[in-house]
Amino acid sequence: WGAVSRRASFTGEAEPAKLRWGPLTHAQFWFAMVGGAMNFLHYYFLLKAFEGAPSTVLLPLVQVASVSVLLGSAVISMLRHET
Repeated sequence: WGAVSRRASFTGEAEPAKLRWGPLTHAQFWFAMVGGAMNFLHYYFLLKAFEGAPSTVLLPLVQVASVSVLLGSAVISMLRHET
């Protein structure tokens, strides 16, 4: 990984900023990439579903999905002992 942005050093010269983690050093990079791709696909197919189905069918399904995401994030927060 090369320079993402430039920052000034104490001598006044610009030096490249380094990423703290990347695809070759951390598995979290790939988890983030897969999660982002899944999030994109979720919204893409949700919008495609609104083209052919009435909203009275889809809106309750979206509301149920949002509750499950809320419960899932609450469980993860509890397991990590976060407030």
